Amino acid sequence: MPGQAVLAGDPAGDELGFAAALGDLDGDGFAEAVFGAPSAGDSAGAVAVFRGGPQRRQGTVGVDAADRFLTGTAGERAGSALAAADFDRDRAADLLVGAPTAKAGGPGAGAARVLAGERVKPAAPVAPATAPPTPVPPATAPPPHGGVRPTPRMTVRAARIKRRVFVVGGRLAAGGEACSGAVLVRLLSGHRTTARRSIPVRSDCRFRTRLTVRAPRTRRLTPVAAFGGNAALRAATARGRSVRS
Repeated sequence: MPGQAVLAGDPAGDELGFAAALGDLDGDGFAEAVFGAPSAGDSAGAVAVFRGGPQRRQGTVGVDAADRFLTGTAGERAGSALAAADFDRDRAADLLVGAPTAKAGGPGAGAARVLAGERVKPAAPVAPATAPPTPVPPATAPPPHGGVRPTPRMTVRAARIKRRVFVVGGRLAAGGEACSGAVLVRLLSGHRTTARRSIPVRSDCRFRTRLTVRAPRTRRLTPVAAFGGNAALRAATARGRSVRS
């Protein structure tokens, strides 16, 4: 069909597109497309978010082109179910992510997480047509950063230790917030993922793992890391310097 866009998963077996949802997560008037890949990262699961806009995407689009890439923890199959709705009535849709095998309440108990949308601020203030609604006081005291989760700064780098074997690691600059959650670490050859693994972030905000590249004839590899966020921090991504394979 002419003019259509095809989203291609990578690597095989991630089950990208197992679940999908549409919702205006940033309140700009264009719906975002959200796709779940519950088998990504050794069944940790992942969610890819593509921002909407006036220009259409055409041709084959890789998952690396996602504007946000969220990951689950090991074995929980995050992204098996997705829904988007404005739960808090802030005129930006929130994202509900199902993780049916999460161990939050015991083995196989499952979990569903709500990721709050955030309305894009207008370029200039606009006077409301009617008086704004009376704000509802929060049930609990807001966090010290004013209720908005900060986005951590993130670094990642790779080093070859022997033929096709690399150590990939990095750090989150969390600004005093507690570090927890998972990071999806990948090695890219161009736009192609040659190795990947989902690993937990340590209490000192660092992460480190070893990856074996099986793709032949790969000259240079680029390390990429995606932090899925937690209750105190928003999601973040980082790209490091390429290394010889």
